[in-house]
Amino acid sequence: MPPEVSELFEKANIRLDTNQLGNMGYFNAESLADLQDQVNEIIAEYFSRELTEEKLVIRYIIQTTCAYCLDIDGKVVPNGSPEWVKSNEYMWINGTIDQHASQTHPFGINVYAKPQRKEVYKYKSGMVKTEYHNVDTYNDLKKQKDIKSVKTKDRPYLKFLDDFVAMRKPNGEELKEIDYTEDSAKFFVDMLVSICHINEKIKDMLEPDKIQHIIDSKQRLLS
Repeated sequence: MPPEVSELFEKANIRLDTNQLGNMGYFNAESLADLQDQVNEIIAEYFSRELTEEKLVIRYIIQTTCAYCLDIDGKVVPNGSPEWVKSNEYMWINGTIDQHASQTHPFGINVYAKPQRKEVYKYKSGMVKTEYHNVDTYNDLKKQKDIKSVKTKDRPYLKFLDDFVAMRKPNGEELKEIDYTEDSAKFFVDMLVSICHINEKIKDMLEPDKIQHIIDSKQRLLS
């Protein structure tokens, strides 16, 4: 093997055979198949790995789209003109997604939250790799030391959150993560359920006549 390749194996504490001069990276085989087997065995050892961490996490992203200013009293105003801000100085406030003159979006909030099993592996080569897997709610719950008895029919918040099946993460967005506890799962369940409640309130009130009825009755839409 080339010296630079042999050095990689040496750094992973994998010793290779040497020649008569003591140079590392030599093989002795009676056939091509035998040689291939020896090389494959060394490579397999180089990429062998050990599980160093395994736990449940909630991977999430929360996005808001909005743009506004605050006046000198701290009230939300639609733009930075002096008539609104009551000053000649102002600062635009954006949501998590920047809005500017050439690229604007409807105001709103997007939430993605999914419990997953996080596994961290350390390879003999020294490489560290993190993998995420969908949870088997019942079996993964039983692994948690702080949960002594779990029954699927109890529908803990972890299972409730995992059972939101029609939710996809935004394309190209990097997810954040937080360790799973029932309290952290409840936080995201409550957030998602709140969005569902808002949907229930407004989805049938979008036609002009329905909106006019709300206006005339002086109802607060989200009260």
